[in-house]
Amino acid sequence: MILSLYPEPANNSTLVEPCPHLTYLRHCLNLAKLSPPRPALFRAGAILISRKLVRGTHNELYNDDRLLSSGYTMELVKRPHAEQACLSNYAAVHGVPDNEVGDVLPSEPDRSLIMYMCFEPCVEHEESDMSCVQKIIETRKEGRKGIEKVYFGSLSPCSISNKSSAREMLGEAGIEWQLVEGLEQEIPAALAQAVSLEDVCTSAYARTAIPSTGLAQGVVTNPSSVTAAPVYNESTAGSNYYPAGTYNYCNITMTYSHAGKDDEVLLQFWMPSPEDFQNRWLSTGGFGFAINVATNVPAGLPYGAVAGRTDGGFGSFDTQFSSVYPLVNGTANYDALYMFGYQAHHEMSSIGKAFTKNFFNMTDKLYSYYQGCSEGGREGWSQLQRFPEEWNGAVIGAPAIRYGQQQVNHLVPQVVQQTLGYYPPNCEMSELVTQIIDGCDALDGRKDGVISRSDLCKLNFDLKSTIGKPYSCAASTSMGVSTPAQNGTITAEGVRVAQTILDGLKDSEGRQAYFWYQIGSEFTDAETSYDATTKTYGPEISELGGEWVTHGLQLLDLDNLSNLDNVTYDVLRDWMLEGLQRYEDVLQTTWPDLSRFQAAGGKVIHYHGESDNSIPASSSIRYFESVRNTMFPNSTYTYDESIKAINEFYRLYLVPGASHCNTNSLQPNGPYPQDSLGDLMRWVEKGVDPVTLNGTVLTGDNAGEHQNICSWPLRPLWKNNGTTLECVEDKASIQTFLYELDAYNITIY
Repeated sequence: MILSLYPEPANNSTLVEPCPHLTYLRHCLNLAKLSPPRPALFRAGAILISRKLVRGTHNELYNDDRLLSSGYTMELVKRPHAEQACLSNYAAVHGVPDNEVGDVLPSEPDRSLIMYMCFEPCVEHEESDMSCVQKIIETRKEGRKGIEKVYFGSLSPCSISNKSSAREMLGEAGIEWQLVEGLEQEIPAALAQAVSLEDVCTSAYARTAIPSTGLAQGVVTNPSSVTAAPVYNESTAGSNYYPAGTYNYCNITMTYSHAGKDDEVLLQFWMPSPEDFQNRWLSTGGFGFAINVATNVPAGLPYGAVAGRTDGGFGSFDTQFSSVYPLVNGTANYDALYMFGYQAHHEMSSIGKAFTKNFFNMTDKLYSYYQGCSEGGREGWSQLQRFPEEWNGAVIGAPAIRYGQQQVNHLVPQVVQQTLGYYPPNCEMSELVTQIIDGCDALDGRKDGVISRSDLCKLNFDLKSTIGKPYSCAASTSMGVSTPAQNGTITAEGVRVAQTILDGLKDSEGRQAYFWYQIGSEFTDAETSYDATTKTYGPEISELGGEWVTHGLQLLDLDNLSNLDNVTYDVLRDWMLEGLQRYEDVLQTTWPDLSRFQAAGGKVIHYHGESDNSIPASSSIRYFESVRNTMFPNSTYTYDESIKAINEFYRLYLVPGASHCNTNSLQPNGPYPQDSLGDLMRWVEKGVDPVTLNGTVLTGDNAGEHQNICSWPLRPLWKNNGTTLECVEDKASIQTFLYELDAYNITIY
């Protein structure tokens, strides 16, 4: 029996072969079985027939059929679908490009072109290339006869979108279609693929998945560079971003280049085993001046996601941006700058997502995620701000945004010490932090060695109360430098240095140029070095801050400043402003209007360790508030209304006691959002709003304990003798996180 959009013409004739369609569809099925292993979904075959209906001498009817072409799934790398391959093969035989196949198809008045295929053709491909049904319709453009009828044995397995079905599109184009009964169960069962990692994790197969369309203009992929290596039963110890586990995956590497440039960019993808893949892509970011971190790549595996990293075109995964910028003294390497700023990650995700869809033969939705902290967090915001429609969600930790201010900020403690004329022993500053933690621990309602309320600490703890407290540290050697045992008491000079640092950078007129880390954070950037000759402590210039000035501002190939002579608070302010002006379009990364991201349905979980000792927690709060004030201004919304509105797609969390993208050895009982990516996926895919973020104590006496992390601006408060956590409103204390940066005449988002 045949189901048809158009009924067969009634006549009294009989067919010599009552139903040739099953024969042809079985031929398509056999073609499909020639397809190489392809994860997920189905293989298919297609044939193109020229048909003439002939009447015999006894008035019987029979088909005079000519086989013109055939094709099957993945027969052609650039035309992976069976119908595409069938038409492309015909075009190749006649020496014309694929898009001109309609010009060379036969157009005889007494013959019709018929296509048989296993499945109803898909109406949309994940690639930007024309879909199979569109290619069939295209053969009839400009008045050509083209393909007049199609037969298929099963309805489409495709489910990318809610667009019209192929049957509707064919009918609207005047092309008859028929669903042939008899093979509707056999075809899907025979051609559905259950493939293993071993089947697909080969360089030859991976090359077939290299995308050829849909990439940024000028991006040239290099299929010959592809390598694939299966990895079985590899155990990961877990990290702050994913739990421990044992996984099978395919390790893919490949390169691409840019047209007109003699460059090469290296990519790496970890592909889950086909049975573990859950239709997810994950971009991972870098740290410091590194554009990637190797230990971040396994983060996708626990969630069935393909994860990728890029070398930015810097020469290797281990080569940092600071090694290629500047090009030479006085000459900026703008290619490297923009790759580091945002371009490399955009290209990596574009190639990676297209490769993933091809590798797993996807026709349904691929969820696109990002996860990164520090520089990786900045890279994440660079993608959401510039390419908002391309992401379903991101987990962004302690982002190194506001680059002009952030990197120079690392130099503030050394200039404070130089200005005040006192370089405290490291042990003195360490003891000062210990005293702060002890003094502020219980302000959150629970005595556990964690400062969950640095705002209350700032309001209530008097640094001067630590003067005279003893400190003692054993002698040590680090990187060949010996430091003697340190014994003494906290001095008034040390407290003055600490308080000036905590107040944040102010210029000579007392105007705020930037802010510092929360009270209770380590004074890492205030570390001093011991001079064995003079037996005194002196400056230890931050490499992050110094190298940024030499490379980014002075364009000198020097790894650090040699000294801070003549560097004042005003010089630091001016360096901050210079960095902002020079790199605002590429590294500042504080665009506050996320309307397009919200409109696209994107979600972002943004977290920051409250005791971060490298990037101020107030930096993340300032950006969140900039977005809130831009998108939901006070002129239209009350404060509470604006918080409710922004939290529909963007939530910020301060992680109690956490250090920079890490747990804190000084506050080990604090939680960490190890499963934040899982929280994001549940929000995006299931609509589960993370009113609080799931936190787990990963170290210390309370390891394994679950603790909720409050969503800003609510603050944590333990009740019932420290057994019950509540997220409370405290508008007075949260003002301690907010600063008016009046040292500038422009808005600093």
